[in-house]
Amino acid sequence: MKYLLLSLLQGITEFIPVSSSGHLVFFQNVFGITEPMLSFDILLHVATALAVIIFLRQEIKAILRSLLRVFFPFNVERVRRGFKEDPEVRLAFFILISMVPAAFVGIVLKDLLEGLFKTPVLVSIGFFVTGTVLYLTRFFLHPKSVRKLGLFHALLIGIAQAAAIVPGISRSGSTIAAGMFSGIERNAAARYSFLLAVPTILGAAILDMPEAAMPQVSPVILTGSLIIAFISGYAALTILARMISSARFHYFSYYCWIMGIVSLIFAR
Repeated sequence: MKYLLLSLLQGITEFIPVSSSGHLVFFQNVFGITEPMLSFDILLHVATALAVIIFLRQEIKAILRSLLRVFFPFNVERVRRGFKEDPEVRLAFFILISMVPAAFVGIVLKDLLEGLFKTPVLVSIGFFVTGTVLYLTRFFLHPKSVRKLGLFHALLIGIAQAAAIVPGISRSGSTIAAGMFSGIERNAAARYSFLLAVPTILGAAILDMPEAAMPQVSPVILTGSLIIAFISGYAALTILARMISSARFHYFSYYCWIMGIVSLIFAR
């Protein structure tokens, strides 16, 4: 039952901007879960990444088609022209740029980050930060001049994603908010955040895989957990996309503030 509950929690909170890592630390602290969960967590992340791939299959298909057309056969002039003329190729390049800050932090500060996941008080602070960031997005719902995604935006969103490595700070919330703060239309910012999630989640899973052993759960429980994570992740994406379209993204701030108070009370 514990694994099924964690699967549901992971699927929902991976994309709803309330920090999946913060919830994981909170519930492990409350229920006294001390056994290693890395391998199980990796599998759940792969399941939620699959949910994004299905949800954005048309956009991902268009990006891959453009990359194949531009890079195969490889020719410098073809690549240069493709970057200049094909928006899908530029989008792929910007996603790569956005991944750099989080990759740097995750690799260089790996040992320090592992300690953060054992600090409930820091998680509480993270929830408060996330709530404040989400609340501020209500003032950026209708930018006076909508800007196209560029290198500056990609770097800013990447830095926001790197900050979200801290438990309690939401990855989706931070990246979408960063896009909105820089003048990108809110639905476009959300789509970019969702696309960025795929290589980010899979990349993190690959980096952690060498240290992970197979989870000590039955095949039935494991399969059920992955299905739950996938379905709940897809549902969370649908709900979040609708809330952003209807300008209700900042509503999640109240929940984050409540979780910040609750996690501070239960910190030990």
